[in-house]
Amino acid sequence: MTVVDRLKAADMLPSLQLLHFHIGSQVSAISIIKEAMREACQIYVELAKLGAPMGYLDVGGGLGVDYDGSKTNSQGSKNYSVQNYANDVVAHVKDACLAGELAMPTLVSESGRAIASHQSVLIFDVLGTSEASYALPEPYQTGDHNLVRELWDVYSSVTAENYQEAFNDAVQFKKEAASLFSLGYLRLVERARVERLYWACCQKIVTLLRDQDDVPDELEHLEKSMASIYYINMSLFQSALDSWAIEQLFPIMPIHRLNEAPTQRATLADLTCDSDGKIARFISAKGKKTS
Repeated sequence: MTVVDRLKAADMLPSLQLLHFHIGSQVSAISIIKEAMREACQIYVELAKLGAPMGYLDVGGGLGVDYDGSKTNSQGSKNYSVQNYANDVVAHVKDACLAGELAMPTLVSESGRAIASHQSVLIFDVLGTSEASYALPEPYQTGDHNLVRELWDVYSSVTAENYQEAFNDAVQFKKEAASLFSLGYLRLVERARVERLYWACCQKIVTLLRDQDDVPDELEHLEKSMASIYYINMSLFQSALDSWAIEQLFPIMPIHRLNEAPTQRATLADLTCDSDGKIARFISAKGKKTS
């Protein structure tokens, strides 16, 4: 209204010919777009009634991209098609203009992401890895500390039915080993055996978790903590700005050995100082965010 008043005072209200609005980038839900269109169309009609001839309505950006293929309103997807988007935009403008007895304006769109995202591919190679290796631990031997025996029993008995209980026991035995070692009641060799058995238990549990539909909250971090690091030949800050700046999820896939099932979980670390650029959040097979 301040703009309208100033243009009226200068006898320039007819020069107001375009209304522009922008609701953000990668809008995943069509309901948000519909709500914004209803408000924008009402403003357009009211401005025209006040004496601004308008004629152009810029609906801005926001048209999303279905990065993960799930067709949902998750961060990396959208629950509408381009045709659905166009139909809703045009319908809302048409309804508002008919109700206000106005001519339909020329519609302008700024859907940069939806246009450009499909044309960009970043290819990089893996120069090295820091892999988590958990070899099969040695069986319990007569004369080993009780903690070694108890943790060996936990490792030997891990199943799909008791993995959460086994993890809790393993964590407790690992803490006890650290405490006993610091007080001088556990030898370094025995402390090392407890550590190996603990990580072997975790590896066994992680393997079982991959087949579970629901993972307990306290175990969700486990696979991430055991993931390998792949050092990639690129700079995240230069080549994938949105990945770290606004936590955008992008499809990431290998271009070699495509006839082999993936078996290793990993994070990607670039070649910047101290590998500060990392990708540790990915789109899962179910189209959801995963770390």
